[in-house]
Amino acid sequence: MHALLILTVLASVLLQTPPRQVQPPATRKIPVTDTYFGDVVVDDFQWLEQQSAPAVQQWIRQQNRHTERYLHSLPKHFSERLLELYADSVSGYEEPVYRGGRIFAAEQGRLVTMPSISRAAESEEIVDTTALLAADPIYEWFEPSPNGRYVAVSLMTVADEKCDILVFDLQQKMRQVDVIRRVSDIGGGDLAWTSDSTGFFYTRYPDIGERPADELSFFSQVWYHEIGAATDTDRWEFGKDLPKVAEIELDYHDASGQLLVTVQDGDGGNFAHYLRSPDGQYRQFSTFEDDIVQAVFGSAESLFLLSLRDGPMGSIVRMSTRTLNAKDAVTIVPHGRHPIVPGFYRSAASIVATETRLFVTYQMGGPTELRVFDHCGRRLPGPRQQPMSAVGGVSVLPGDRILFTTQSWLQPRSTLLFDAHSGVTRRIPGFSDSSPPSRRGKLRREFAVSKDGTRIPLTIISPITLPDRQPAPCIATGYGGYRDSMLPTFDPVHLLLLEAGCRLAVVHTRGGYEYGEDWYRAGMLTNTQHVMDDFAAGLQHLITGGYTTAEQLGLIGYSHGGMLVGAMLAQQPRLFSACVSYFGDYDQLRNELSPNGQYNVPANGSVTDPHQYRSLRDRSPYHHVMQGTDYPAALLITSMNDRLVDPLHSRKMAAALQTRSRSGKPILLLTLGNTGHFPEREADAYRFLLHELGVKQNSPAGSLSPTAPQLRSGRISRDRCR
Repeated sequence: MHALLILTVLASVLLQTPPRQVQPPATRKIPVTDTYFGDVVVDDFQWLEQQSAPAVQQWIRQQNRHTERYLHSLPKHFSERLLELYADSVSGYEEPVYRGGRIFAAEQGRLVTMPSISRAAESEEIVDTTALLAADPIYEWFEPSPNGRYVAVSLMTVADEKCDILVFDLQQKMRQVDVIRRVSDIGGGDLAWTSDSTGFFYTRYPDIGERPADELSFFSQVWYHEIGAATDTDRWEFGKDLPKVAEIELDYHDASGQLLVTVQDGDGGNFAHYLRSPDGQYRQFSTFEDDIVQAVFGSAESLFLLSLRDGPMGSIVRMSTRTLNAKDAVTIVPHGRHPIVPGFYRSAASIVATETRLFVTYQMGGPTELRVFDHCGRRLPGPRQQPMSAVGGVSVLPGDRILFTTQSWLQPRSTLLFDAHSGVTRRIPGFSDSSPPSRRGKLRREFAVSKDGTRIPLTIISPITLPDRQPAPCIATGYGGYRDSMLPTFDPVHLLLLEAGCRLAVVHTRGGYEYGEDWYRAGMLTNTQHVMDDFAAGLQHLITGGYTTAEQLGLIGYSHGGMLVGAMLAQQPRLFSACVSYFGDYDQLRNELSPNGQYNVPANGSVTDPHQYRSLRDRSPYHHVMQGTDYPAALLITSMNDRLVDPLHSRKMAAALQTRSRSGKPILLLTLGNTGHFPEREADAYRFLLHELGVKQNSPAGSLSPTAPQLRSGRISRDRCR
């Protein structure tokens, strides 16, 4: 009995003992110098950029073995619990589209059709995209033809992250009738059916042999395909004079036969617009310099344009499709206190016109709100919406009715139907998530003050029983780029953190669109350091406000948010204790050497411009990892075939941190296989974070383990955080 008790106690102690720190694999330094405008930059790990080199492949395998050993040694409770929460969170149907008198929708890669939105129980599967190809395709989007007979499905091949279109015929038992290659690449892609359903316009990238190999991910143009015809007979339509990094969106107006073409110049947020008449003539009605950031059809005779000419919050003007003359355009929804959200390339439609209504999404500093106007701009009653929520997924039904989604940080996604004539809003059960709302959390909205005095909003989510000013483990995140706001989003991860007694904090930095165009512009190009300053101010606010301590604070970020986490490692390593960074572009001086880096130039800047180069140099996380610094624990995650952020960034950043940190904390690199730019292994990511923050993994109360670092006070001095 006593022996059993001793063994039980010993096992309990071992479960709480952190894994033994093992030195990471050694990394050679091979200094290489690059010169920019007289500046000599030494790069010790440029050799790691050559992914196919045998030495680099061996280094990746060594790093993965090291990381997997460490992760395997951690307790499994949090990862197992997160998998349970995801299993309980069953999504309903998504992306409903009304075509040919029926509803089409998606459900985890399956495409279904049903007689009406209220008859989801009668749905029939039409395509199971998960069974289409042996190459593990990822479903991207679908587009039914106007008559409902055909459905075009965009599938991404995981191995190369390029998208093809497969066209199926519902009248022939979903027989595949066409395959269109190279529709989408790094710069996106699109498709628009003609009103008679006999063909469609689509974007296409160059094929092998049409351009040099290093240009195949650029120069997207518009083509036309007739159903059943050989693709080599497709007709070129438009785009030979567009920029190399053009990103194209297509919209066809069934009643008039007009095609609206929206072109973005890379990722910089500048747009040009063209209108194709039924006779095939293309007319340009806005340029990249005109501050027209969105256009939608109102009718055969009019377009609604989102213009920034009158102010950074945006106004809606109506323009005649006959004259396409900006001088004749009439402002119908003027510039106001809150920004109108721009929408592009299959993002949630932010301006939607029905027969007599205009549905417009406004940004409210993080949350969003759907407002309703008539076609003359008069404000009308809108749908019922949750407070502090995000709306999206607006889809048009006949008779000025729409479907839209809503969710918040603590409320799962619901799909609602709004009838503009009756004013009734009702939930559609089969199209809403099955997850119960979280009653374990509470929200606070506060503001930090950034380095230049700008007030930065924070959303703080805490366990319901935790006093507001009591320090607790906290995980913070942010993004700050490309007009992407940090929208309220329900995720089972939030439930996991709340169960563990942790807080979640979202810092709404500049570079997003929380407060309009000026907010976005203040976080791009040579202003990008503002994003880092804002995020650091948010972290400091959490500490000085008593919500957490530096020892209890962890960070997580994805893509541009991963770069932001990398910047905190380089600039503010004393502000937090651990971090996970997915797909960060840490070497800002060599980012544009990759294809997607060239699309990023209009937003991030280029080393070929002296002013932009200095900004890139000063904020590049990789170039500011210093020898002998006490860096926090870090897990960097990338993918071998990520074409949006080259994995070379994670390799070089990990090497720099491992060779220069003196803290003794784990610096780990995990390189996944062909998973592309999609976050995988999130259960391990949060298990790592919570372990490094000292949170017990066998207690729902989430109390700190005896081995976790603790402070006597929840506040630390500002000097210590610099």
